[in-house]
Amino acid sequence: MEGMPEEKCSLAAVAAELAQIHDMAKQLVEQVADPQQGGGDGDAAAGGGYQRVRELTSTICANVDKALHMLTSNSLDGSPAAGQPESTPSSGGHGSSRGAVLDSDQAGGGTGNAPGQGKDRKTLSKWSTQVRVSNAQDATYLDDGFIWRKYGQKDILGAKHPRGYYRCTHRHMQGCLATKQIQRTDGDPLLLDVVYIGSHTCTQPWGAAAHPNIQSMLPTTEQTTTSGSESGSVLTSEIPGSMASRKRDTGGETRLSKTMIEEPHSTPYKDVMAWFSMGKLRQKGRLSHTCMQQAGQELLGRDDIRQQVMEKILLDRNGVNNCTVICIYGWSGLGKTSLLHALYNDQQLLDAFDKRIWIQISDKIDISMLFRKIVEFAMNEHCSITNIDFLRELVVEEITDKKFLLFLDDADIVNQQFWTTLLEVLNTGAKGSVVVMATRSSTVAAVRNVATHSYSLNPLSEENNLMLLQQYAVVGTDIQSNPDLALIANRFISRFRYNLLHLKAIGGLLCHTDTFSVEKDKFEGSVMPLWICHDVLPVHLKRCLALCSLFPEGYIFGKHHMVLLWISHGCVRPVEGYELEDVGVEYFNELLCRSFFQCSPVHSDKNEMFVMHELMYKVVESVSPDKYFKSEDPVISIPENVFHCSLITSQFQTVELMHRMKQLKHLQTFMVVQPEWKPNNISLPTLNLVGLDDFFLKFTSLETLDLSHTETEELPASIAGLRNLRYLSVNSTNVRALPCELCSLSNLQTLEAKHCRFLTELPRDIKMLVKLRHLDLTKELGYVDLPHGIGELIELQTLPVFHVSGDSSCCSISELGSLHNLRGCLWLSGLESVKTGSKAKEANLKDKHCLNDLTLQWHDDGIDIEDEGEDSKDVADEQVLEGLKPHVNLQVLTIRGYEGRRFPAWMQGSSPSLPNLVTLTLDNCCNCTEFPTIVQLPSLKSLSVRKMYDVQQLSSHTDTHGNGSTAKFPSLELLNLWEMYGLEELFSKESEGDCPRLRKVCISRCPDLRRLPSARSLTELVLHCGKQLPDISELASLVSLKIEGFHGTKSFGLPAAAALRKLEIRSCKELASVDGLSAVLTTVQRLKIAGCPKLVLPGRNQ
Repeated sequence: MEGMPEEKCSLAAVAAELAQIHDMAKQLVEQVADPQQGGGDGDAAAGGGYQRVRELTSTICANVDKALHMLTSNSLDGSPAAGQPESTPSSGGHGSSRGAVLDSDQAGGGTGNAPGQGKDRKTLSKWSTQVRVSNAQDATYLDDGFIWRKYGQKDILGAKHPRGYYRCTHRHMQGCLATKQIQRTDGDPLLLDVVYIGSHTCTQPWGAAAHPNIQSMLPTTEQTTTSGSESGSVLTSEIPGSMASRKRDTGGETRLSKTMIEEPHSTPYKDVMAWFSMGKLRQKGRLSHTCMQQAGQELLGRDDIRQQVMEKILLDRNGVNNCTVICIYGWSGLGKTSLLHALYNDQQLLDAFDKRIWIQISDKIDISMLFRKIVEFAMNEHCSITNIDFLRELVVEEITDKKFLLFLDDADIVNQQFWTTLLEVLNTGAKGSVVVMATRSSTVAAVRNVATHSYSLNPLSEENNLMLLQQYAVVGTDIQSNPDLALIANRFISRFRYNLLHLKAIGGLLCHTDTFSVEKDKFEGSVMPLWICHDVLPVHLKRCLALCSLFPEGYIFGKHHMVLLWISHGCVRPVEGYELEDVGVEYFNELLCRSFFQCSPVHSDKNEMFVMHELMYKVVESVSPDKYFKSEDPVISIPENVFHCSLITSQFQTVELMHRMKQLKHLQTFMVVQPEWKPNNISLPTLNLVGLDDFFLKFTSLETLDLSHTETEELPASIAGLRNLRYLSVNSTNVRALPCELCSLSNLQTLEAKHCRFLTELPRDIKMLVKLRHLDLTKELGYVDLPHGIGELIELQTLPVFHVSGDSSCCSISELGSLHNLRGCLWLSGLESVKTGSKAKEANLKDKHCLNDLTLQWHDDGIDIEDEGEDSKDVADEQVLEGLKPHVNLQVLTIRGYEGRRFPAWMQGSSPSLPNLVTLTLDNCCNCTEFPTIVQLPSLKSLSVRKMYDVQQLSSHTDTHGNGSTAKFPSLELLNLWEMYGLEELFSKESEGDCPRLRKVCISRCPDLRRLPSARSLTELVLHCGKQLPDISELASLVSLKIEGFHGTKSFGLPAAAALRKLEIRSCKELASVDGLSAVLTTVQRLKIAGCPKLVLPGRNQ
């Protein structure tokens, strides 16, 4: 500034300038309120008053400029003003420390106590005001532009009403010391005395000067302002500028630099917050709100490009190139992953290729890591090989002579050699293989000889944006019918049309807001809307997200697993009448609705696995407090102020725990995390932890301990000192036995020991864990014997595997009877050890209303059953199964190894006992001669039957509904039949309305089957290994047909199915002719004929 001296300026000088500005502003208010103060009468007085206003205004502007120059100049001295303590800089972090630290010119330097904000209350600025509210409830939700948490209330001597005490909700997260007190006046209960102590140093989403409600609370000339410092108080809070300036603790690396550079437009913070006032958020922990689940939403506005890409994939599938590369590029948040997701799950593409592979690319990936990912996905098992030559051979082996469809998400690698090496390997696949990749940069698409075809993803139209916003924000409401909503929507769309994630997030924010209205006031500042969506979250949801920052970017997680971690951290608040797990699921669903989570593209069929979008992850990672730390480098030391720590490793290494963590003082969470999802969640150990005994002795305050995927063989006895431990996981470790000292952990709620191949039994005193709610001992092979006393763990909710052992030292099936809270799935094995039906009834399955998936298993497959006592064994099994009647809420039922000759009464009769059953599997029930009367189950969608040798039909003429209807399997969609050697027909008498929804049938080794269901909805048929092919000429709706292993069939007729797109005929040695094949060849997209030496194709000579 011209004429401004450049000497060193102290904070005291700045404070003095601001105090002078404040005094001038008060005089200006007085002058405007009473123009006669200028002196004299009439025009002279008016002229004097006008001149005084001009003088005050000029002085205020000059002082503001001077103060701003002091704050923004490089010569500002960091010394505190008089009467104020020195700021304490935040402790430096390392590696992946989670501090949301602003630049020194933005936040006053560090996260310590700002000037005037020392912990001594005498040094904190203080001012008061009076606010009138409209009703008695408004005091609780008094909206002054900041988010407060009430921490106390007490009666005041001589006052009619108690005084409430509030502190900033960011006190623990960001160290903000601002507090306020609210008390009703004695004369007028609707008039509140509000006292503010300390200015906000946190990164609140809006400041005092900006928020529309704060203007009424600014002190007037009649209100007093006191301060412990000589410079007086500053009445406004900092409004953060561009959030892209947030830095890491080390190296000054901008967290969102890449993200912000790629944004086509910055989003003015003022325009976002001015469009609506948030009102009060929904009551925390309330379970009555049901929000939109985005997982099943259609791909709005992308039908054209989706169709173009699909046509190109299918066209190149029939081309001469071994591998075609299709590149889709666009900004982050435009929906590239969603488009790939839709293509990946498209049934037409699934039918057109032999293999379908999805790979998530990361910034740190190299070609060997990519090869290993491809192998793991293609083989559906963990791969520990690191040698690139071996990995290359495995990839070649998996794709040779196979037409594959490979999806590469976030493929932002521009290295030419990377793509050259990859394509050399991929070109060994069959002709017509296709790679579809999504990238944020057109530079990748332009890399030489990589992309064969490129598509740019453009912003959606306003109409589609409006539909998207309506789906997320106001489900069931027409936006255009509400003028305020329509105005808000149009402004949102004009700002966020370049980033669908922003639009979804704002929509989710509005979905969870009770009231919102359009405001006209604007204020300065600019920020990404994702920051707003995080800043306005309730505290409990912010804590849940902070825990998510311990996982790496792109980490795929399960809902149940995440909720259990939240509970162990105390993030889930109890709600009367609900289990903690139910409340946690509600938290999860709300974050899903707010777009913080999204369904994993490769797990959409189960809708159980989720991932955080990269932009959301960067926001959560940046704002998570310093006490959350994830370490991806085994060398970097961990800051001493860390409470929650995770070690992330993908390659085997040894870690000396005490060497890395001896400086920590308050460690509460320690987790070993694998950076990526593994098939079946099984993997070999990747970490050798040294010094567990000393580690347990030092960190007795641990609440969450996850040692999964380590080489741990035993847990030291010192684990008994972890009295606060709530969550313990040793999944996929080499643990051979759990120590008896474990049973003294009276606060333990979750114990997981999945896929521990050497673990065979639990400690005898496991019943001492009275608070245990989740016990998971799932193994691929074998079982873990449960000791006596399991039935005393009445809080148990999760017990996926319960093995009934013949050993008298192990628990019996009767101990299940007292476990009333079991939910989810239960695999009840070893039922051959249960001798009587009365004993089976003691399990009390019929009262376990929260169980939805039940497996009843007698003998393992492959075990020979002795003939001795066969008749009595049949009767015993029938009685046992009768006694294991489940609750009517059951959705999935599997029965394996059952030796009875008939099924129990609860699986018979015209009135269904399992009205909610969706999936039924009957496996190796080889003695049964009749099929259960289940044809009228109203909800049954999937039926699988194997090894029922003597069953001749699935229903007889007596299987009719009580109301006289004879329609069978009204909801059935999938039918699988294997090794049914006596099966001759499905129904003794077929009616036209049978199986109205049946779409897929797979039949293998049913040699005597003569007739198939003539369902008009049937689109996919697989027939394998039989004598004579059943008649299929009437199945006019078939889209996919596969026939294999019918060696005695000499000819058959194809259906006149215009929709037939996939035809495969294999290993039919006597097949000489196929009627209708000529017509099919003109429409079919995929044709495979092999092992049919006598078959002559149309147009070809013998």
